[in-house]
Amino acid sequence: MTDSQGQTPPGPDDQRRIDEAIQRGQRYHCQALEALKRGQRDLATRDLDRAVADYTEVLRIDPDHLTAYLYRARAYEEMGEDDKAEADLTRARQLETD
Repeated sequence: MTDSQGQTPPGPDDQRRIDEAIQRGQRYHCQALEALKRGQRDLATRDLDRAVADYTEVLRIDPDHLTAYLYRARAYEEMGEDDKAEADLTRARQLETD
């Protein structure tokens, strides 16, 4: 059976796979958000090593997370890791223009 555009609608297996992918995406989003919140808390309390680890976790989950790059750059800057801060700022600028 086809729809009005001549395409076959998703079957039950397709729908199940789509639903599972959506659930995975939602889990990843929540994990990234929690890591971002931890990083912000750690940055505020000046636990800079932990903040960097938290922002790195966000970027492991979502490699294009602009905010995580910006906050991690701030943490690196406060640690005196200027080269790493500049690398993160460069990546953030690239993401802004994409």
